[in-house]
Amino acid sequence: MNWIKRSLLCVSLLTGCAGVTHEPLVTIDAAGFKPTPSPIKEQYRRLRALVQDREGAQEAVQDILVAMEAVQSEEAKDWETAAKQWLFVLENDSGAMAAMAFPRWVKAQERLVAEPVQAEILARLLLAQTNEGQEAPWLKKQGYTDIASLTQKIKDLQGDTTAQGTASLPASPRDIKDDPFLEKAAKASCRLDLPAAWRNWLRTQGPNLKLYWEGLQASCRMEYEAAISKFEQALPGLRLNIKTWPYAVNAAERIVKARKSLGQREATTIAYQQLANLLDQPETQKAELGWSPFELWTKRIDTWFWVARNEALEGDYQNAKLAVHEGLNLINQAQTQIVDLNSNQSEELSNLRAEAYNILASRIAYEEGDLTAALSLTRMGQDIPGISKEWRQRLDWSEAWFSYMMKDRIRAVRVWKNLLTQIDDEQHRTRYYYWIGRALYENGQRGEAEDYFEKLQTDHPLSFYTVVGLPRIDPDYGTGEFFGSVSRLQSKLSSMDNIPWEAYRADHEAERRVARLELMLAANVNTWLDPIATELFRYVNSREPLMKDTEATLYVSRLIYMAGNYLQAIALTTSLSNQEADFWDQYPEQVLVYFPQPYQDIYQRTATQSYIDQEIALAISRQESSFEADVISPAEAIGLMQLMSNTAQRQASRLGLRLGEPQVDLKRPELNIALGTAYLAELGRRYRGHWHQAFAAYNAGEFVVDAWLQRRRAEDPLVWIEALSFAETSGYTKNVWRNWEVYRWLRGLPAAKPLL
Repeated sequence: MNWIKRSLLCVSLLTGCAGVTHEPLVTIDAAGFKPTPSPIKEQYRRLRALVQDREGAQEAVQDILVAMEAVQSEEAKDWETAAKQWLFVLENDSGAMAAMAFPRWVKAQERLVAEPVQAEILARLLLAQTNEGQEAPWLKKQGYTDIASLTQKIKDLQGDTTAQGTASLPASPRDIKDDPFLEKAAKASCRLDLPAAWRNWLRTQGPNLKLYWEGLQASCRMEYEAAISKFEQALPGLRLNIKTWPYAVNAAERIVKARKSLGQREATTIAYQQLANLLDQPETQKAELGWSPFELWTKRIDTWFWVARNEALEGDYQNAKLAVHEGLNLINQAQTQIVDLNSNQSEELSNLRAEAYNILASRIAYEEGDLTAALSLTRMGQDIPGISKEWRQRLDWSEAWFSYMMKDRIRAVRVWKNLLTQIDDEQHRTRYYYWIGRALYENGQRGEAEDYFEKLQTDHPLSFYTVVGLPRIDPDYGTGEFFGSVSRLQSKLSSMDNIPWEAYRADHEAERRVARLELMLAANVNTWLDPIATELFRYVNSREPLMKDTEATLYVSRLIYMAGNYLQAIALTTSLSNQEADFWDQYPEQVLVYFPQPYQDIYQRTATQSYIDQEIALAISRQESSFEADVISPAEAIGLMQLMSNTAQRQASRLGLRLGEPQVDLKRPELNIALGTAYLAELGRRYRGHWHQAFAAYNAGEFVVDAWLQRRRAEDPLVWIEALSFAETSGYTKNVWRNWEVYRWLRGLPAAKPLL
């Protein structure tokens, strides 16, 4: 089937269709797709005109065209026609369009009679119209082909559209399955006016459980100070009864989480101590917590280690050591008291013992400046039998690092070279290439060092160590030297043609999905662009034959980029670069897709107002969200620059901006970027232009970075970053600094020169 401009061509009649190619309909632009705002009627006209005379094109987007007609019918309040049109979409799509059509069909049916319709009646009608769901691929895919399941789904929809959304709640919080600590019930209701039945249930609970419930609801609303207050008031009473003891444990765990969310590090240490002591009580072993005896042992051990980490962060090394030894004593008890430990449990306990020595070495001895003790403790960890491969490699890295810091570069190189033979993931090799090369370079072995540096730049031109590390050793290494001029890359990006298309030609559904996105982009249609692009990404990313067709999938990644789905475009690019050894040498222009620059006017304006370079804000946003404006992290950071609600509120107050509901308002790019940029500027001033420190603080918080600057000093920023006690923050800081340098290069600016 030919979708576009007879885009699938046989290169040679002599070889049949082995050389089938695709001629792109869309010109890829580094600036991305910027649709002209227009009514859906106008978008419909453009798309229909585009597909009119293109063989097979109308079939590819017929459901989208009919959905656009349905929206116009809704606007005209022609609910009967709208219902028929939404039914057509349900019968002709199995993905996002049908998922969107289903609730619209329900709404149209209800508007036809001007009142809510019983869910079962609607379910019977839809099943009758679709031959018991057999003619509606989305219903079949979701399992909604019987009266009971479809009725329940429609009930859920109708519940979500009531005034307060409470109709979807069960009769009582206790009726929610698999919710022993009432967490699901609190999350489902925390932003609703509770129905009478729930209010009556709450009145029957004791005062301590009521306080606990109020704490859960405050946590759900991200009102962490209020949540802490409620949990702390509830704790003493919850501990009085074995039946409410599990709620006491959960409350203590939630206090830890809330303190961490607020960045209250010292208070977090106290909260961890409270939790550790609570877990050590005999009542915890009797309470119905849903943990196996072994799980309780490991939770107790791990909690004491968290006490140790936090006390070390505060510089209280003596108590940190005591906390580590509490954990070690528990490991000894577990190994003697648990009967019939299986191999996995034995390995986990061995790994926890290795963690103890790692804390003593890396978190305590290193900060005390005793590298000899750090190395000795690391070797004690290496001698533990039964530890995992991952832990052995971590400890070996520490041995090499401490040796390097003690100027024993020969030993460091030997250990790093040995580790290099054990690494399966090519991306992880960059760390070893750089530090082996650097140690050799500093040891006067320049020739061998250059071999590692060349491999780093050739195989991994966009790693932190290549972009940031190598130019600090030799300015001849640099991003521009590898990729060439930005203007040449922009020209190459927009000049794809005759794309090899065999794998996609062999997969009808893949070809259809590409055509849908191409046609929408070419017709300047932005309605439903995101779900269509997402469906294409998921389909291609899950099929090995398509992913192996590098050039074709490269084009797909660029279409997805043009649709504004930057995270998915970056993900496809990462996969392709990992499977092709010389990917960046063949397709250097893809760097423009890998480092998007959306919302340029907003970043420029807010960065100027905050007196920082916009490239810094772009660098943070790429790392935090990959420019997904509505993303919320597991830690409840929100939006493009992943702001915590308390940080956002503080910046909004300082700037005189209104921040209402964080989970809603912080998804707005303009507000999120304004607040995030203001916070970055504040960190830049706090750390006096040492941006690598500001980047670390954006991730770990000022308290932590202040502590590291006091006790983990290093003149070389790369040494300081490498040795941070939070591996996540170390990796984060490297990525942001790398991003910053690349964005500066893309915008024609010289390499940054952070202060030492």
